[in-house]
Amino acid sequence: MFCLYVFCCLCFWHLVVFGVEYEVKPVSVTEGESVTLQTHVTEIQTDDLITWTFGHSTTLIAQINKVEGIVSTYDDVLDGRFRNRLKLDHQTGSLNITDTRTTDSGNYTVNIKGTNLITYRFNLTVYGKSQLQLCLFCLCYLLEKLILIWASYQWLNFHDLELISKTFDGPLSLPQLTRMHSNT
Repeated sequence: MFCLYVFCCLCFWHLVVFGVEYEVKPVSVTEGESVTLQTHVTEIQTDDLITWTFGHSTTLIAQINKVEGIVSTYDDVLDGRFRNRLKLDHQTGSLNITDTRTTDSGNYTVNIKGTNLITYRFNLTVYGKSQLQLCLFCLCYLLEKLILIWASYQWLNFHDLELISKTFDGPLSLPQLTRMHSNT
């Protein structure tokens, strides 16, 4: 019984001292769009310290310190990479990056220190806008599944194509291509 008590105390101590850490959450966006990295906090408490860092070097890019009344973004770090594009939600501590660029891709970490420490990690991927505009012309009759292949030998499966009639005759445009798709 004593061993069980000691084990429970050690587990509780581990949670209080080391906090709770979550998996890395993948987030993706197309260049030029905005993205919000959520803290999952509904309201910041009076003794909370929230810090946002970027990259493996853990460069501080934003913080909220309720005790000292500090709400700051550090857009001048990393040669001004984030200049005028970081916004902090004063109520939740969530970080919004506007007008995203491919150089914004990387690891973001938020530490929320209050009663205990909570850490969230994000891996942001910003896909570049493609200069390639792909337009395929096809003539299909009574097909339920259309498979297309192009020069990069990647397959596209269109299982959910809704056909207005039983035949589809005309151009098919895929406007949302990224560099990943265009091999550029």
